[in-house]
Amino acid sequence: MVSRTTFQAWPFLISTDATSGFATIVAPAFMVAAGTADLLRTVTDGDVTPADAVNVRAITGGPVGSLLIAYRISVAPGTLLDSADEVLLDRQGRRILLIEGVVVEGRLRDLDALAMTAEDFEQVRAAYHAAFRAMWVAGDILPTQSSQAFPLGQRTGTRLDVIRKAHITLPPDRDGDPPPAALGGGESSPTTPQTPPFTLLMVFFAGAVTIIAFLAVMVHFLDQSSDR
Repeated sequence: MVSRTTFQAWPFLISTDATSGFATIVAPAFMVAAGTADLLRTVTDGDVTPADAVNVRAITGGPVGSLLIAYRISVAPGTLLDSADEVLLDRQGRRILLIEGVVVEGRLRDLDALAMTAEDFEQVRAAYHAAFRAMWVAGDILPTQSSQAFPLGQRTGTRLDVIRKAHITLPPDRDGDPPPAALGGGESSPTTPQTPPFTLLMVFFAGAVTIIAFLAVMVHFLDQSSDR
């Protein structure tokens, strides 16, 4: 059974339409007002979550204060758009993913008490359903919509298993810092690896050696030609 600890939980959704990259579609009203809603994209990674499981995070530092996040990653069903298709696909045929969950203003010590049921996720989906449909109808990413809190911890269903628990400490917020990087579109969101500085130096050195060798050959050729 779920814990009797009751939290005020704000639903959120990160997803995409058929052509765009991932974006924060719905977020807590207090995060939208503070301009920090996109932060959710940087702390909710992972693979598709089993139906009986949930990921939890404790977020401290940065511009958000202390937050608890419970979320899952699932494949968007066609029923979200009243489609006969079993799942939604993007233009490249990849499954559309939903990163759906709740944000709680709580402390790290409250993380173990954070529990969710399948019924809680049904309420989360009901909270973002209209915004998700509006994005697909518009065919473009719309401004993040605000969600309102509901009491979490009052359900009597079986609590979902926690499969990934983490504490993330954000760096201090500083003026001029770049915004969080957006996730790519579709089912997978690969990141571009950064080339190490040493590798760049070796490439530059090899190029310089090649140029010097070429010039030496040209000088030798010109000398031979002038002797004839």
